[in-house]
Amino acid sequence: MLRNKIFKFCFFSFAILTSSSLLAQEDMDYAERLFDDATDKLNAIEIGQEANYQAHFNKIKHSADMGYVEAIAYFGCELTKTGFSMLNRDAVKGERYLNKAIEKNSSHAMVCMAYHLYEIGNIFETIEYLERAYLLGDYGAATELGYLFKTGKLTNHTNGTARYSKYGRDNDVKSAVHYMKKAAFNGQSTAEILLSHWYYVGVPGYISVDKSKARMLVKSAMHEDDLVGNPSATRRASFLVEDIYGTNWKQKLGM
Repeated sequence: MLRNKIFKFCFFSFAILTSSSLLAQEDMDYAERLFDDATDKLNAIEIGQEANYQAHFNKIKHSADMGYVEAIAYFGCELTKTGFSMLNRDAVKGERYLNKAIEKNSSHAMVCMAYHLYEIGNIFETIEYLERAYLLGDYGAATELGYLFKTGKLTNHTNGTARYSKYGRDNDVKSAVHYMKKAAFNGQSTAEILLSHWYYVGVPGYISVDKSKARMLVKSAMHEDDLVGNPSATRRASFLVEDIYGTNWKQKLGM
């Protein structure tokens, strides 16, 4: 009799736990759909196809409140930099959201935190967060590291200290090339465009001039997954190519 009671108790406890777990997963699936729909609509706003950004942003906030990690990261990003007129910048609150997402290994949140830290002068921490995101497979973070090391925007900062010695004080071309190649070879369109120019002009000691490879990288960039089906991202990529090569970039590259 006692054994039967114990069995029934265990069975019902398991059923309750299983039911709760399924409901929680359904809630998270809904939060993810809510976030994806809202960000798709906000991307459309960039190219003038939508007007009601308030409602879409509210969906993202709701998704974040439900605990969806990428929505938490997105909301934290906007609080620290804010591109929305109805959202007042609140860096302290933004950091809380970003840290919450970072605890769950959101590379998006790590990159946003890096941007924020760079802006306030915490340069070494900027490098650390970008490297953490890169190690999680975020090749956008690798692109940022490559660009910042090459230009010296990290190590030449006024808040630079001896802690940067392993990177070099003016710039660190070796690290720059390493990160940019990793990003480009893993399909990051911005990295391909930037690396293209490095092949076009050459990087002494690291990259020989190879205009054929420069052309190939630009062609590859324009067909990457992060651009295909995203008109606003494609437009930004074209602007980047124009900024680097000039408005006659197709003729210059023989395309």
